Amino acid sequence: MIYIVLGMHKSGTTLVAEMLHKSGIQMIGDHDGDPSYDKGNKYERVSTANLNKDILECWNVSSPNMIYPKDLNLSDQQRHRMIEIIQECQAASSDWGFKDPRTCLTYQLWNTQLPKHKLIAIYRHPTQVWQHYRSWRYIFGMWKVLRAWKMHNCRIINILRTTRREYVVLDYERLMSEREELERLSRFVGRQITDARKESAYRKRRKRSRLISVADLMAGLLGLDRSSRILGELDALRSQNNCVFC
Repeated sequence: MIYIVLGMHKSGTTLVAEMLHKSGIQMIGDHDGDPSYDKGNKYERVSTANLNKDILECWNVSSPNMIYPKDLNLSDQQRHRMIEIIQECQAASSDWGFKDPRTCLTYQLWNTQLPKHKLIAIYRHPTQVWQHYRSWRYIFGMWKVLRAWKMHNCRIINILRTTRREYVVLDYERLMSEREELERLSRFVGRQITDARKESAYRKRRKRSRLISVADLMAGLLGLDRSSRILGELDALRSQNNCVFC
């Protein structure tokens, strides 16, 4: 089975990919480098990540600075690369997958070429995500991070609302603090998941952020999506997983 991990940057996609990989689901190739959050590729398959960057034209661009295209299309060359990547992964392992936060934006293109697969989505409170970008202390930087969080998670919501694929939705905070969230993932993939959670790696617990609260309030006044509404929809999707085992 193929597993596609969806989630915003700093939302737990690396942890999910690591646990899947250590449980026998090949999430990276043999030549993808040291699978370490701090040293290597963050359990990110290089070939799929590079193709996503090519499609989005976002080489060397951080997620808060990305320009989000409304419409995406594959060139013939990109489609050929995508097919080759899928064929190579299929030949290497019967159970494989990939994670890359940019897949939230390109998934509909991958879906046109991927054979049967399942989706694993993970989300995290925007305050925790913002803490990872805290070096951006000025208000404009905070706006960009919140905009990126909303864009990625709204795309996840749209994907899960319309897909016919089986999916499971994970809450990062619950995954780090509750055994049941890990068991839900185990039931979804049909195998015991290797627990790779580390208390020391739970770096940015939720803290109240006045900046986030003010930005969210201003967004609502401007008629834009509020993070509270998006979190509510993600919580609802988590409770209504399109998976008979979850």
